[in-house]
Amino acid sequence: PIAGGATATAVAALRPASASARGRPPSLHTSGSAQLLSGGLRREDGAARFGTRSSAPTSQERRAQDDSGGQGAELALLRARFDLRLDVERVRTQGASEELRAACSDALRSEHSVAARQLTALREGFCQAEALQRASEALALQGLRAASEQSAAASRQEAAQREALLLEELRLERVSFAAASSEARAARAEAAEAAESARESLASCALEAAASCQAQREAQVAQVLGRLEGEHFRLSHEAAQEAYRRRAAQEEVE
Repeated sequence: PIAGGATATAVAALRPASASARGRPPSLHTSGSAQLLSGGLRREDGAARFGTRSSAPTSQERRAQDDSGGQGAELALLRARFDLRLDVERVRTQGASEELRAACSDALRSEHSVAARQLTALREGFCQAEALQRASEALALQGLRAASEQSAAASRQEAAQREALLLEELRLERVSFAAASSEARAARAEAAEAAESARESLASCALEAAASCQAQREAQVAQVLGRLEGEHFRLSHEAAQEAYRRRAAQEEVE
């Protein structure tokens, strides 16, 4: 029983230290009683360890028990005061936190409203810029279409003019080709007539050449025959003279 009471007293004495850790400094009286109780506990633990238990409490132990009872009541009172102050601080902190929450919510609402207004202004500006850009693009597209139509009309007109010039040149070429073909046909006819006349003249020339050749051949044959006859006559005359000389020579020899 003594050890159990001392343990409870020590636990009650140690609780204000945790309270001081939460923000309140412990009193000197409380710390002294805690030291005294811890010394008594150490003595009781030593006695229980060595097996020497006293049969009756001494005067010092009774005085220590009385002091511990008074100190326990004082500690309970201090704990109640501390809990009361802690509740007051908690209520005050809750009120301040609610005020802060309300202020934060108001600030968030104002920021949300400002952001919404800014977003609306940005959207309006973006829509206006987009409309202006679309209008400028439409104007540029209209200008490009007008320029393309003008260039297409000019190109069509130029193509029509070139086509007309080409058709005129083709007609002139056809006329010149027809004239050239007629001239060529006339020249071909003249050439045919000239060739026919040349052929006839060549035929007559050939006949004349053949006749002249025949006459020349006959003249040459007559000349050759006359030459051969003269040579035969000369040879026969020479042979006769040679025979006469031989007879004359034989007669002289005889």
